[in-house]
Amino acid sequence: MMALLLILIATLEYRYNSYEDKKKKEEMKSHIVTGLISIVVILIVYFLFSALGPIFNLLFQS
Repeated sequence: MMALLLILIATLEYRYNSYEDKKKKEEMKSHIVTGLISIVVILIVYFLFSALGPIFNLLFQS
């Protein structure tokens, strides 16, 4: 949720306030990329753990 909020705020800042400032524009780009990377990592970890759950369940039931 925080990554989505970070992306939204950085996108709005990039779009409205940084059209003349190159340094601020690059900083907002890096915030957007960081937010996207964090969302991808969270999704990968979630799907990995949800896939491993049933395997551990089968191993430790017997």
